[in-house]
Order: sequence, then C-alpha cells, then structure tokens
Amino acid sequence: MTEVITNIWMLIDVRRYVEAKEQIRNAITATPNNAELFYASAYIAWMLDENSEGIELCNQGLTHDPESFGLLYIKFNLLKAENEFALAEEIIIQLLAREPRNADYLCGYADLMMRTFHLEKARRLCDEALRVEPEHSAAKSLSYLLNIINNNSNQSDAELAELVRLDPESEHLLSLIVHNLIEKKKYSQAQQVTQELIRIDPKDEDYIELAIELKSFNHWTSIPNWLFNRFGWPASIIAWAGVILLSKVIDQENPWLIWVLYGYIAWVVYSWVQPPLLIRWLRYRGL
Repeated sequence: MTEVITNIWMLIDVRRYVEAKEQIRNAITATPNNAELFYASAYIAWMLDENSEGIELCNQGLTHDPESFGLLYIKFNLLKAENEFALAEEIIIQLLAREPRNADYLCGYADLMMRTFHLEKARRLCDEALRVEPEHSAAKSLSYLLNIINNNSNQSDAELAELVRLDPESEHLLSLIVHNLIEKKKYSQAQQVTQELIRIDPKDEDYIELAIELKSFNHWTSIPNWLFNRFGWPASIIAWAGVILLSKVIDQENPWLIWVLYGYIAWVVYSWVQPPLLIRWLRYRGL
C-alpha cells in the first residue's frame, strides 16, 4: 500500500488528478479503512475547489482516523472556502492546541481572521507564524495582504519585492502582483501579468475573466472613460461639480451651454454603456 500511495502523490504533484482519483478509488476498494487514501482524495478536491465533496471525504477519513492532522487541516481550509468560519475556527483552534508552534496552522488562523475582518488578531497570528518560521511563504504573502488592507504601501511594496526575489514564477505570487497593480490602477501591467497566469493555468476561468476585464480598461474605446477608471467615484463627483460650476459661470443664454450639457450627458451614458458591451464583445471574440 505504501507504494500505491507514493504513486498517487507523484500523480498529484504533476496535477494528473484524474489518474490519481482512479488509483485512489481502486485502492479504497481494496483497503476501505485507510485514512491516507481519503486524505489524498480530499487534497485533490481542495485543489480543484470541490469543497463539498472534499468535506465529505474528510469526514469519511476522520471516521477511520479521528486524530489525523492532515484531514483536519484540509477540512479547515475547505470549510473556510465555504465561508463556514465558525466551524473552521473550531478545527484550527483544536490543531493549534496540539501544535501551537506550527506555522501553517498559525498562518491559516490568521487568514481566517483576516477574512472575518479581525485584522489586529490576524496581524498577531501572522507575526507569530513568521517568528516561528521566518521564511514561511504563505505567511509572507498574508503579511503583504494585511499591509495592503491597512494602506501600509511602503511595507507592502518591500514585502512584494522580497516575495518576487524568493519565488519569481509562483502562481500565487503573480496573483498578488496583479492585485497590487490593480490597487495602483496600473491596468496595462496587470494585464501582462494576468496573461502569464493564464499561461500557467489556461483552464482557470477567473484568470480569463480578469484578463478580459483588464483588457477592457486598456482598449482604445475606453479612452473616454480614463478619468472614471483611474479615479472612480471621486472623478464622477468632480466632473458633475465641474459641469454645475460651468453652468453657473456661462451665461444661461449662451448656446455653448446646451452643448456642454449634451456633451456631459453623452459622456456619462457612454461610460455606462461601453464597458459591458466591450466585455461582451471580448468574451465573444476571445483573448
């Protein structure tokens, strides 16, 4: 059985999940009480975002080995993905009670706290994970996100540079870079990095949708929307205030005033209508 499990994990490592699943099914038929097989199967479900199936597999495995740290940790992550935060917290507290210096558990709990907006606790847990394991990549990524949330741009930029240095081809890291570029309204650079993510994982629909959205920002037909795309609602308010001010300054009988108002209305309507139409066209045409 050890050799079978080794082969299964070799398939998982190269993302040959269909073949791994087939081997797991055959192995479970022969040894239905082997919790390691359920662990491998639940791990695949986790990687494929098959959360409900993964939770069920964890429950089945835990009936054979209730103390399995691996199954409990995967179940924690699956529950977190399903927004079952209370149940997830029960598990991670249970795991940390057994291994309080485990950086994975500390980082996982910190991520849970960040998702539930307990940001101070998330920061303390993240810092503890980094104290226990200073090179923990997930904790470094989480620290970066926490600094983004707290508008600590100088620290987040420094952390991102360090992450790039340590792992320049990481899919997760590239996702963080895209997030950072979008936060800074650098849509052209973000689109380039998203194309790299699609190259790494061409079947990920989220990457494709993000690439389409970013391409819509950079398309030549979006030039009139630059102000709104760059500055958001404040730009809309300023533009509206500018038109109101202009209407007060220009003589009410001046024929240019009506053209200014028509132009402003046309601009606003264009900014509403053009983005969804362009995105629909880009989806139809493809990247």
